Amino acid sequence: MGPANPEGRRVAVRAFLAGVPAHFAWEMAQAHAFTGLPPDAFWATLACARASVGDGVLTLLIWAAGALAFSRVAWVGPIGWRGWLVLAVLAVAVAVGTELVLVYSLRRWTYTASMPLLPVVPVGLWPVLQMVVITQPVLWWAGRPPRPRR
Repeated sequence: MGPANPEGRRVAVRAFLAGVPAHFAWEMAQAHAFTGLPPDAFWATLACARASVGDGVLTLLIWAAGALAFSRVAWVGPIGWRGWLVLAVLAVAVAVGTELVLVYSLRRWTYTASMPLLPVVPVGLWPVLQMVVITQPVLWWAGRPPRPRR
């Protein structure tokens, strides 16, 4: 039972549709810690919206990796502590990797002095926490069985 079956599509759609607005709220809250946003509020908000769609795609990548690893599309809650641990490790790895590429290789943005950096890898703490904090409840919710129709 993989991500390509109907249940997998249902979980993926739910994860994306719940993840994007949650990531958007976080993006807006942490925007002050980045440089490179347009000065106009409309365009800065649009940039955060675009970033949140990218975060939604990263959420799907994390979900798909776990679904393949555990051979279950709804793997976050039912797998127990192993699922939560794998999810946290995947979320940190994806966030750190993404920040390393976008900040240091592609130079899409930089951090302001208000962004705390991780001690070992010089990436922002807020984007790493974002991926861990938002992805866990989103994937748990997305994997819940559908309510019976009345």
